[in-house]
Amino acid sequence: MNKKNFHAIIMPTETCNLACSYCYVLKKPKAKMSIDVAKHIIDELLSHNNPDQVTRFIWHGGEPMLIGLKFYQSICLYIHTKYPEHKVENLIQTNGTLLNDEWVDFFLGEDFKVGISLDGWKVLHDSCRKDHSGKGSYDIVINNVKRARDKGLITGFICVITRNSIPYIQELYDYFYNNQFDFYFHPITSLTPEMDNHLSITTSEFAKVSNTFFDLGFFQPEPRVATVNPTLHYVRSLLLGTASGYCVMSEACAEEYISVEPNGQVSACDRFAGNSKISFGNITESSLEEIMTSPIRQEIMRRWSILNDGECKECEWRSICHGGCPHEAFVKTGSILEKDPNCEAYKEIFSHISNIIAHELEKASP
Repeated sequence: MNKKNFHAIIMPTETCNLACSYCYVLKKPKAKMSIDVAKHIIDELLSHNNPDQVTRFIWHGGEPMLIGLKFYQSICLYIHTKYPEHKVENLIQTNGTLLNDEWVDFFLGEDFKVGISLDGWKVLHDSCRKDHSGKGSYDIVINNVKRARDKGLITGFICVITRNSIPYIQELYDYFYNNQFDFYFHPITSLTPEMDNHLSITTSEFAKVSNTFFDLGFFQPEPRVATVNPTLHYVRSLLLGTASGYCVMSEACAEEYISVEPNGQVSACDRFAGNSKISFGNITESSLEEIMTSPIRQEIMRRWSILNDGECKECEWRSICHGGCPHEAFVKTGSILEKDPNCEAYKEIFSHISNIIAHELEKASP
């Protein structure tokens, strides 16, 4: 495999105890992964990786904690016992509803990084993130977060930006900043036909939201108590002149990421899960080498060279954006080889950030 750090998004279950209105997993079959399949995935990945290369297992779902604590205890023991020399990091993205003391102690003991979905304060969060009976999830999530932080578990947050959020961007920033929560905002710009499309925001709103979060974060007073992403990725990319730490703008996201569904089906990321047309194959039926050389993966790998010689050839931001997200392109156009439909938003974002950085550097120069 490649020499870069490798990320495996593993979905141990597609079942969830919430019914979020924008969820892309909601309509899919609710399968669960066996411990044997999970161990097979680990064997395939770690046996092909250099021990000095960091392998990140990102446990996703559905709600990945529904598979149960014993599942993760078994996985961690398996890795410690069979691959003690390997550099392994575990991350889990959860809705936070099941985060009790037993889970917190486990995450602390195994050095898990924990991300929690939190869309803001109670009314805003509960407008989309309800359980199957229609009850909002904010109260239980925020209480679990407070208890976890009291025990020393510092979590990050993903805040989904929908049509409901647009009037409250300043207030959202203040909410996360005042609570000293690092957060990653994820604008909903493309939803499949079966999803709640009235929640989508426009490309111009995407740019405005991103630029507003950048301005608020860039000019926040010291000490900085909250980090806002992906704006930090944008800044790093602009300063370095190439994509930095953000899969959406990776030259070839499939080079560093794969996603594995409960049945072993593999694709570029979890957003492609359940679509056999863009699957790399099944890791329980094919070797990792066969998965990595599958026609669909090779197509994604050459996507940027096609765009760089075509639509993106004259774009000043092409070395940073690399054509954007293939999934966004797939949802809007039906092809992973098209450029990201949010292209104009990214141009506006990069231009805005670049101008502010240039202005601040000019002010600081003697």
